[in-house]
Amino acid sequence: MAQGASLLAVLMLLGGAVSQVAEATYKMPLKSTGWQPLCDIGAALVAKSAQAAAVSKAQRNRARNLLQQQLRAEITASTVDDEETEKRFFTIAFYLKQEAVKALNDLTAPGETANTKTVRATNFALGHLREFMVIATGGTTSCQNGCISQHASNGADPVVGYAQLATAYGNCAALDGSPITGFDPSTVVDNKGLKKITTTAGNTIAATEKHCRLLTTAANEGYADDDTAGDTVNMAGGLLKVTSNAAVNFNAHDTLTGAAAAETKIMKAAFDAIKEIPAKPADYTNKDINELKTDANFHEAFKAIYNVEQAKTGATMEVEIERAFPAKGTPFAQQIWDKIRDTKLPYALAEQPENTKIGTIEDIEILVKIINNFTGEKLKRENEAEKKQTETKCNTEATQQMEAVKCSTLDKPECKPDLGCKYNETRKACENEPKPAVAKTNQESGKTDISVKCSDYDTKDKCEAVNKDGKKHCGWRKGKDDENDKETEKCRNGSFLVNKKFFLSMAAAFLSFLFKNPNTLNL
Repeated sequence: MAQGASLLAVLMLLGGAVSQVAEATYKMPLKSTGWQPLCDIGAALVAKSAQAAAVSKAQRNRARNLLQQQLRAEITASTVDDEETEKRFFTIAFYLKQEAVKALNDLTAPGETANTKTVRATNFALGHLREFMVIATGGTTSCQNGCISQHASNGADPVVGYAQLATAYGNCAALDGSPITGFDPSTVVDNKGLKKITTTAGNTIAATEKHCRLLTTAANEGYADDDTAGDTVNMAGGLLKVTSNAAVNFNAHDTLTGAAAAETKIMKAAFDAIKEIPAKPADYTNKDINELKTDANFHEAFKAIYNVEQAKTGATMEVEIERAFPAKGTPFAQQIWDKIRDTKLPYALAEQPENTKIGTIEDIEILVKIINNFTGEKLKRENEAEKKQTETKCNTEATQQMEAVKCSTLDKPECKPDLGCKYNETRKACENEPKPAVAKTNQESGKTDISVKCSDYDTKDKCEAVNKDGKKHCGWRKGKDDENDKETEKCRNGSFLVNKKFFLSMAAAFLSFLFKNPNTLNL
């Protein structure tokens, strides 16, 4: 009996020893060179996410400012009295509209924009890093051991609890999405991948066991009761490669330019998105005419409003622009930009009081409402001019009838052209000679002289010869939005016509974007 008891005691002692050996297997924490790079990468992800958001904000602001100025320029054009000044302001409005198109394309392109993709991918990767660090910093009851060590080799000085992580290493504050002041992401990320995160960095866990059961795939009564089926487990968004032989290494992330692998796909998605962040657009500024006259978009605007031949480019275009916007006299900024800023509402419009300067109105929807009102006012003026033109035509016809009676009383010697008469040799009688009906009211309505029918001229020379009086009756050009055969060059009406819908379409597109994409605006 005593012998059996002794044997049992020996077995129990041996079992305890085996148990102690088993419990003491694979419990090493990450040393400082193993976890601090994770916080550095987190800080880089946060910085790049903030960069993408800043670009989106700058794109929105530029588009908004361009549209504001476009609408203000059009309002100003609607308040001036003479056609030439009106054309100048509509040229500016057209140019700003062209610039707004480019700005809006960055925001309204189909699919996910580069900026939103970057924010999404970097935040997804950041979430994996944070989750790992929350688990790894979980404290023990003794508050002495854990999986994150501040020591360079032996696993001492643990970080116990996630709240202490940022105190131990400042860049870890980025794991909660807070940008690190003064942090330079280029020290962590370059055009190839993540710097210093390589398989050659060596083992990242301490040499001494500290009761961390997380960083192994072997049986240690912690992560698993037995060895895991796989050879490795990738943690921290794939940055760490954990194996069963008491080893934790970095996956090779210094070459993220290749195809995505299972362990790299999360970080590669973030890296690929970061590379596509567009350059931050310049803030909108009012350009001087010397800068505008060399701008291709301003050339297009000028051609559209002034009916200039499409073939004209370079120096010949600059000459045309200088005629309309002379460098001498009042500075361009005062003529155009100050005028746009200081134009006042003649009466209360769109809930804006009388004498409100349009330069102080920033709400695009309100500016659109004001334009619609001014459009109505201008239409009223044009209708009045049309009515006056009709009255003039009637008066002219009546006068010609009276002159016809007068001419019929004259003999051949007195029947002279300067009296509006001509002698009909066939009928042997003096008759009235009708004069071309040139209505002064055409100048007021902005329409081509009714005695000129541009479509009758089939060559460019004949078309331009009609303008020998200095007025732009006709022009050899392609059609505008509201004309037929848009792509065909032919003799067309040369008077100044502006399609309001052409300008307002971009404002409507921007307003639609604001309402349909509220989340994008808050990047």
